[in-house]
Amino acid sequence: MAYFRAKLNLPTARWDQIWQGQHAKAFTVAGAMRDDPGWLISALRLTRRSARAPRWQSSARTLTRSLPNTAGATTAAANWRSEIIYKTNIRTAYMAGRWMQLTDPDQLALQPYLEYRHGDSREPRLQHLAWDGLTLPADDPWWDTHYPPNGWGCKCKVFAAGPRDLARAGKSGPDTAPPVEIDPKTGAPGGDRQGLGVQRGPGRYGGAAMSDGFSVRVEDNDIQKALAGALRATGDLSQAMKAIGEHMLRSTDDNFAGEHDPDGRPWKPTKVLSYYLAYTIGRQKKAYTKSGSLTKAFSRYLGGRKILTDSGELRGSIHYRAGRNSVAWGSGKQYAAIHQFGGKAGRNRKVTIPARPSLGMGRADRQEALDVVADYLVSSMSKN
Repeated sequence: MAYFRAKLNLPTARWDQIWQGQHAKAFTVAGAMRDDPGWLISALRLTRRSARAPRWQSSARTLTRSLPNTAGATTAAANWRSEIIYKTNIRTAYMAGRWMQLTDPDQLALQPYLEYRHGDSREPRLQHLAWDGLTLPADDPWWDTHYPPNGWGCKCKVFAAGPRDLARAGKSGPDTAPPVEIDPKTGAPGGDRQGLGVQRGPGRYGGAAMSDGFSVRVEDNDIQKALAGALRATGDLSQAMKAIGEHMLRSTDDNFAGEHDPDGRPWKPTKVLSYYLAYTIGRQKKAYTKSGSLTKAFSRYLGGRKILTDSGELRGSIHYRAGRNSVAWGSGKQYAAIHQFGGKAGRNRKVTIPARPSLGMGRADRQEALDVVADYLVSSMSKN
């Protein structure tokens, strides 16, 4: 919330009237030319204060009444724009907070590289796919212009990486940064990125909270013994806790990508009926032809879909909080727990949702945690 509180409401005719890093300082809505109390910017900002319960309909009505380019628009169109405004701001704030974590000196001491990860969208930007897996030093200038989000709807991520991560990827060192494109309209680097990226400046305003969500605590004798010994030796495990937290973010994202639990056991597949209901209810779309075969549109809808990755909201909400001798990671989404453990949901709790664990430590994660503690001890001893 600190990211939003630091912003100034700024009326603009077009979104690009202020540019790139300036968006970290101002909250704007294209076409909103006034900011007296109760007007559009304030109204949207207030209705978007809670990431837990966004009010699409309220903001849609505000948009339809207030903006020249939405006058007479359908509720669906206004909802669409309201949702874009909301998700862009939430995503930008989250990635600003991630930049603070990724560039923390304690973090960089053990994991000095950053890895770009594609967001697994069903209709990906080819350029973003080309960057997937790119690993560069955290201080490489490439991040100044390519740190996500890179355009409207971008769900790309960045994870910390250390020498073992490079080795697991078959790399002997960091990659070479791709050439930076120059936007011919503005003369600024970034190509067709639309100025959405969170650059280094906005990072200091960021932050994310796990309030009312779900987090994980792992009890493991080997890890507990290693941590206790390291704490006695150093007095502060913050650096190691941050490195373990970063690893668990990467590992949890791998679980979503592979549709399996932390130990690699596959999740229960989603029933076609669930996709059918999501596709047809309230959308006036047909999923089947008169002959009983799938329509081409429904076939495209089903193509490439992944479990728990339809909107990317749950997968993109995972974050961690590290302390002096502990680390917790989880999601701020209220529905995260039922997907982790399974249970009854829906009206009258008639719908059974199977457990699809994404959070937790697998065998490989436990070994990585032990290795991180060992690295930290070696680093601490060498300084002394």
